[in-house]
Amino acid sequence: MKPAKVRFIGDDEYHEGHFTKGQVYDAYFLEYWNGLRNSLHVMDNAGNIQDFKPLEDFEVLEDPDNLLSHAEAVVRCVGPTQRSRGGGVIHGEEYIAIGRDVDGLYLVKDCSDNCFFYPPDLFEVVSDPEHILDHLSLYYSAESGDILNNPTYFAHYYSANHKPELEQEQICGCFYCRKIFSSSEITEWVIADNPLDRRGTAICPYCGVDAVLGESSGFPITREFLSAMREKWFFGGHIPDDEDEIEAPKPEIGEVHYVTDDDPIE
Repeated sequence: MKPAKVRFIGDDEYHEGHFTKGQVYDAYFLEYWNGLRNSLHVMDNAGNIQDFKPLEDFEVLEDPDNLLSHAEAVVRCVGPTQRSRGGGVIHGEEYIAIGRDVDGLYLVKDCSDNCFFYPPDLFEVVSDPEHILDHLSLYYSAESGDILNNPTYFAHYYSANHKPELEQEQICGCFYCRKIFSSSEITEWVIADNPLDRRGTAICPYCGVDAVLGESSGFPITREFLSAMREKWFFGGHIPDDEDEIEAPKPEIGEVHYVTDDDPIE
């Protein structure tokens, strides 16, 4: 399927030079951002894909394959629950899918109310009246090989909802600060009224980020694997020069209640 052609009419400075006013760009998906389907996957001046770019900053010139329509399918998660980028998909729940990339990944509006790519074998199609999932985007590839073959994608699921498991003493590691420590050092947990944090998610005792992985996950708790996880989930392949001097705020995931080991989980 051919990309749509859009002209940038927004503020160059706001978009940090990724786009030039008046120039024409390829666009691939009209996606959800914060629950509204009003953002584009669009190629920038450097030939990189930028996602969640406001549709109002572009003028649609042509869209031969109707990629920027509001057509949608409904899919049900039949695979294991996946926690991803503050959202994720829950086994048994239904979600909106708006298309596929060249390798077949579904672009799904997940628990975050935003669109992210997921392997198709996580889902069964409930309805697809306009057959949008029958077609692959011949021009757009997400990080498909990474998602399908890289264990850092699936390991991320085990970084949440794991308080009962981590209460059994074991080796843990944080894939933000890359510290390795005993689970007995964890004293703070995030409890939120959502399926992804309801059982309790550990807060790293060294950096305060909810990026703790325990050996009960079955994944290696080594500095090398934690580094790979950090590249995948925090820095997009780029590690800052001051990588060992990182501080970060605690996460905010809807209505969050931070508890210590002395507080009961309601």
